Amino acid sequence: MTLLHEVVFYRGRDQLERTAREFVEAGLAAGEPVLVALPHESLEVVARALDGTPGSVAFEDLARSGGNPGRILPVFQDWVDRHRGRVRVLGEPAWPGRSRAEMVECLRHESLVNVALAQAEMTMLCQYDAERLEVDVQSGAEATHPRVLEPDGRRSASTRYVEPPELHLPERWPLEPPPADVDALVFEGDLWRLRQFVGSDERVVALGVERGRRLLLSVNEAATNALEHGDGRCEVKIWRDGASVISEVSSGGWFDDPLAGRLRPAEDAVSGRGLWLINQLCDMVELRSAEPATVVRMHMRVAGEGEAEGFELAEPELREHASHGESEQ
Repeated sequence: MTLLHEVVFYRGRDQLERTAREFVEAGLAAGEPVLVALPHESLEVVARALDGTPGSVAFEDLARSGGNPGRILPVFQDWVDRHRGRVRVLGEPAWPGRSRAEMVECLRHESLVNVALAQAEMTMLCQYDAERLEVDVQSGAEATHPRVLEPDGRRSASTRYVEPPELHLPERWPLEPPPADVDALVFEGDLWRLRQFVGSDERVVALGVERGRRLLLSVNEAATNALEHGDGRCEVKIWRDGASVISEVSSGGWFDDPLAGRLRPAEDAVSGRGLWLINQLCDMVELRSAEPATVVRMHMRVAGEGEAEGFELAEPELREHASHGESEQ
């Protein structure tokens, strides 16, 4: 048996605790390493419910490591890679309070789990709050999970499940149109001019030094990709949406790799690092690529009062990759 990917819809704290405890205990009884990857609110509830449970359980605050849904897959892939034999994961990628765009990216992530981890020896149960999440998000969860676990323990095939290649078509997940008040630049290869445009935009300046730098690096990477793999011409737009500054790079050319930017590149990879880097830098990334164009939409939240701005790329090769883009004049 390879990947078993199920969804459960819980109502209230009691069901959350019970389904989590039963899932974890079944894994421990089978000798399976268990990862509980939930947002902090659910994580605290489940951790207390599991207190005293014999066996080793790892906990991951998904609000921290997977705030950008494009960064969730590596959390699960790393858990698989760290162990021999079958593993178990309890997850909750879509939680109340996420934006509409984040919910869409979470559902796209759920669909891609069925591709990226298809051969993994893993049992994954994804929890969804049936009381607080919108009905269409719950329907999307049924479309992205082959099986449904009822709170009473009954299991069945999801009647709404859609195979990933069909579900991941960009037209199924259209981007919201930008507002009228955007700053725009047509870019045809002058990276220095591009960085001047982005770095001096008042919305980007409002992000603060480090967050502004992260968005600047991300736009630079997206534009560089357009130069190397597209038609060499793209349009860059910048606007504010609530607490986030958004920059969009749209270009001619497209590719057919729904996992692009979502899995960590191999150490010896000579390409494919740009979109990965963008996902590490940004608070959220929306990527749509299909004939005739590719759109990369990058979100960066404005730092709240008292929120630390400090930032450092976690991996040396990513630091090197980022600095390479900054050096062009």
